Amino acid sequence: MLYSMTGFGKSEFSYENKKISIEVRSLNSKSMDLNLRLPSLFRDKEIELRKFISQIAQRGKVDFSIYLEQTADEKSKLLNEEKLASYLNEFEKASRISKSLSGKLSKENKFTLQAKFFEWALKMPDIYQEKTKEGVEDALWEKVLLGVEDCLKDHSRFRKAEGKVLEKEFTQSIEKIQALLKKVEGFEAQRIESIKTRISQQIENLSLEVDQNRFEQELIYYLEKLDITEEKSRLSMHLSYFLEELNTKESQKGKKLGFISQEIGREINTLGSKANQSDLQKIVVEMKDELEKIKEQVLNVL
Repeated sequence: MLYSMTGFGKSEFSYENKKISIEVRSLNSKSMDLNLRLPSLFRDKEIELRKFISQIAQRGKVDFSIYLEQTADEKSKLLNEEKLASYLNEFEKASRISKSLSGKLSKENKFTLQAKFFEWALKMPDIYQEKTKEGVEDALWEKVLLGVEDCLKDHSRFRKAEGKVLEKEFTQSIEKIQALLKKVEGFEAQRIESIKTRISQQIENLSLEVDQNRFEQELIYYLEKLDITEEKSRLSMHLSYFLEELNTKESQKGKKLGFISQEIGREINTLGSKANQSDLQKIVVEMKDELEKIKEQVLNVL
């Protein structure tokens, strides 16, 4: 089973006078890169949350957010008078600057502006405080952890669906390379004969007398260096290994698939350097094209 590092998950629940939304988004990364956005109420639980999320998400650039919305009426809240005074002071400064630029305001406009200031101040962050003890209640935190777990399960389902798409693309590319490898055999005998003919013609053109036995020995040595039997065998093995790895139950296999694709590339490059024939070189180029698709997508695998 293949999982992508790209994913999204969300969960929501209500608890007493609170509505809590939890979201997680992830992209590919070489390791676990977790970014948390938490309400101040849950700040002391950050280390616990990081450990919990990292164990499940495992790898990737992960953005995790918890949003807290108060749903109770104003009677369940305490007005933070110090914050209110601070905001009104800032608004008053802005008002004085505005008057210096636009002239004196009428009493009616001044009253309207002050009312607006007060309305805006009441909507500013941390202007209200809950009439509860500091810190998060155990019952609420248990609900939050369940919500986080549901969110991560949703995220995992998304990753699994993306992984199926990647698995299909990998399989298609590997099968194309396997088909191209079979085509190599059809050109191999022709390639050897054309090399022999070309060398013999060059010697004839030079009108040189050569020892036939020595010539054949040197020719055999030269052709052995151009032999691609081992490269074909290793390439075939690596391609099969890649497909086998796709079907294992292991959840994290992106790095391993990356290593296998590197080995595949090494054998394809050697084939290209030994090809010494235009038809084979065209096949090698097609192989490289498919391999590049694999290397690009394998970066997204968990």
